[in-house]
Amino acid sequence: MLEDSRLLRLPTETLYIIMEQLNINDRKNLSQTCRLLYRMTTKFRFGFVSPEWEAVNVGITNSNIIASNYRDGVWSNNIFYLVIFFKDQPICWSLNLDARPITWTRTIIVLESPDSYEPVRYCAAAVITNSMYIFGGENIETEELSNVLYKLDMTSFKMVKIESSATTAPRKMHSLNAINSGRLVMFGGRCLMNGEMYDTQHFAIYDINNRCWSNIKSNNIPYRRASHSTIVLDEKLYIYGGQQINSSSASTETQIHDDKDIHLYDVRQENWNKIIAPYPDGSRLSPTLTLPSDWIKTDGSKVGRRVHAAIFSMSQRIIILGGKERDNFRYENETNEGRPWELLKSLSLEERNWDHIRIKGLPQMGCVAVVGEYKSETKGIFVVGKVHNDDDLIMGWIKDSIDI
Repeated sequence: MLEDSRLLRLPTETLYIIMEQLNINDRKNLSQTCRLLYRMTTKFRFGFVSPEWEAVNVGITNSNIIASNYRDGVWSNNIFYLVIFFKDQPICWSLNLDARPITWTRTIIVLESPDSYEPVRYCAAAVITNSMYIFGGENIETEELSNVLYKLDMTSFKMVKIESSATTAPRKMHSLNAINSGRLVMFGGRCLMNGEMYDTQHFAIYDINNRCWSNIKSNNIPYRRASHSTIVLDEKLYIYGGQQINSSSASTETQIHDDKDIHLYDVRQENWNKIIAPYPDGSRLSPTLTLPSDWIKTDGSKVGRRVHAAIFSMSQRIIILGGKERDNFRYENETNEGRPWELLKSLSLEERNWDHIRIKGLPQMGCVAVVGEYKSETKGIFVVGKVHNDDDLIMGWIKDSIDI
């Protein structure tokens, strides 16, 4: 195809509409015709043409405390909220991506009942409207596991401890997500029984109006895990990665989970499905192989097995970014360029295809991330995280180095 063809004279918006009608192979063929269409198809697939890392240095005291607890935070309306439970009083740190320059704000939380206050870490949080719900964790004084449930008013910063008519087991390193305007969903985490730690596949739903937990039983529930990554899209909970204890002994080391697939729970249908990752060579499972009806085949690039990875949505795709890989990223060394942790993994739910794009200069770190406005009318990905076994806070933008 020539650079001056009639196709290239069409408006950019029209070209994107045309791309929506093409399958993945046709888009790849189109991208090989000229540089402009290559850039446009790349932009269509990932939201970026050539992404690169730009660090953001925000001066803050107690940055090591924030770095150690960053996975306890939650994004809401372009603001990252992180509650730190100190011995005597909780503090809420917030990071507003709409402010320029981006700065951390420290707010003292007012406790409705100071006598019932329980300081925890390794908890999980979710937001419904203007309220943040924080569940579980490890008591920072006694190091015992907790099943405390707090509700924080994000307007007044008043916090109340919620007493439930039915509750669930104490735990840490679990996940908590809002699935609609009235319910929270909790999965997995690390529990204690008879003095021994174990990772669980426990799945429960909390009704905020009835103040009651419901334990959900299922035969095809995901494997037990802790420190996994979750996202809710269209009332579907997606679970990826995590880690598990090798044995029941509290002194044994943990390992990153072998599971490279994604599990999803459909809230409306009340059932689980498994999105099967491609083989290491990127091929789809054999079409002659009979799979359970709740398994979904995918093809494309390898996914890998990570813990502390960010998971979020962008351009109608599920994105997996950062984290620590089970085999120290040897499993994901898909190119001869090295630095496989720079690869952003992208799953198209419609095409059931995995793809990846390299983010130049991305640090090797565990992280959480959100799509935000890098600059006026230009989207980027903002990342908060830390290097494993290090207390340095890392923040920055994933931005596009090429405009089209």
